[in-house]
Amino acid sequence: MNQQIFSRYIRLGFGLAVGLGVSAQLAAQTQEKKPDAVVTLEKFVSNETVGEDSVVPTVRPIGSVLGRDGSVLDAPRGVSTITKGQLEERNVQRIEDLSQLIAGAFTSPIFGNAGVPTIRGDLGEAYQNGQRKAFNRNSFPISFNGVEAVDAVKGAPPAFFGYGNATGGYVNFITKKPFFDRQRTTVRAVAGDWESYRWQVDTGGPINSKLAYRISYECSDADSFYRLVYNDSQSLYTALTYMPTSRLTLDFNAEYLRAHFTENPGINRPTQELVDQHLYITGSSVQNGGSGSLFGNTFTPTGKVKIDGSQTLLAPGDGADATVFNTQAIATLALAPDRTLVNRTYFESVAAEKHSSYYFYSYLPSSQTA
Repeated sequence: MNQQIFSRYIRLGFGLAVGLGVSAQLAAQTQEKKPDAVVTLEKFVSNETVGEDSVVPTVRPIGSVLGRDGSVLDAPRGVSTITKGQLEERNVQRIEDLSQLIAGAFTSPIFGNAGVPTIRGDLGEAYQNGQRKAFNRNSFPISFNGVEAVDAVKGAPPAFFGYGNATGGYVNFITKKPFFDRQRTTVRAVAGDWESYRWQVDTGGPINSKLAYRISYECSDADSFYRLVYNDSQSLYTALTYMPTSRLTLDFNAEYLRAHFTENPGINRPTQELVDQHLYITGSSVQNGGSGSLFGNTFTPTGKVKIDGSQTLLAPGDGADATVFNTQAIATLALAPDRTLVNRTYFESVAAEKHSSYYFYSYLPSSQTA
């Protein structure tokens, strides 16, 4: 027993000696490699330039969400900024296309056509350079011909923007600006399946040192996989910028849109069998013991039939037309390095008509917003 206790003491003493030796060695190495208290790095200067497709536009009215100046990044809101490069890369042509770039946003088309985004579960508003556009829930498709970038803000618009219908949030369309550096012209063409074609010519440049212009024309001739669904439109956008002095800038833009299209209302009574096997439930709807309104009816199934996936509730001759004209003038006067006076004037005129054999007839002879 004594021999075992002696052996344990020997092992314990040996372990303590080794541990002290390793600690002393680490302390010595640490003392030898101790860095200086202050490290001064050489000055770094980057001469790289940022491409124009990645530049965030300078017209940022939503940066003043609380009525004060500042960057849009300082706004106490959830803000998504979509640059020119992102719009072109993702081929954004409709309100529905913005959902992939805006967190918390989706599109719930009313009768197949979306005019405003849905943000945080509620309808949103649409603005142009900080001014509210006419509320367009489903009257006509939005034109992106004159749009250079988009800001999307979650939450109701602030009171100083004026009256609004929606509380989910809003998108602010930043329009194209004229070029003062040189003449530029861009031609784009897109062709897809189902005879879908779109082309655009965008040109602009300086007229003199104080005046510059920009013109963009876009035409769409697009059919669809879905039966009788199409979208034909033409849009002409113009912009002028005049800088009479170094402190005063006058911006003017206008767009004319003519659209002829059909809404895609989909199909009623969708089931999983319809999605997987194209099996549609047949039957008739009855209200109060007889035929009546389309709302609140009782449906009695009578069987199933196989239909093509391209079928929609459209009839030959169904269609919609819209004519939209808007113009905007913005005067910016620099009063001091940290003080600017801005005056914005906006006018929009809309006329629309749509007819559907299965749904309704809608006629908007004329609507003006100023």
